[in-house]
Amino acid sequence: MEANTQVPEHSHDYSQWGIMLKGKMRLTTDGKAHLIKKGDEYVIPANAKHYAIFLSKSRVIDFFFERARYKTKSVEQH
Repeated sequence: MEANTQVPEHSHDYSQWGIMLKGKMRLTTDGKAHLIKKGDEYVIPANAKHYAIFLSKSRVIDFFFERARYKTKSVEQH
């Protein structure tokens, strides 16, 4: 993410976990602001309203716990 990038407020019906690899962001979850910087982890509970403002060029990894995100296929065994 480039500096000053904003992710608008939203929510989803699954939780999200992330880690900041580089940079800084202000993550606001259910009205509480947190400064997230390199090495920090964060958890956003399911249905929590949240938004982010990246304060510097940043790199994050996010995991989304959405059960139906990817559809699985049966594999025929021989």
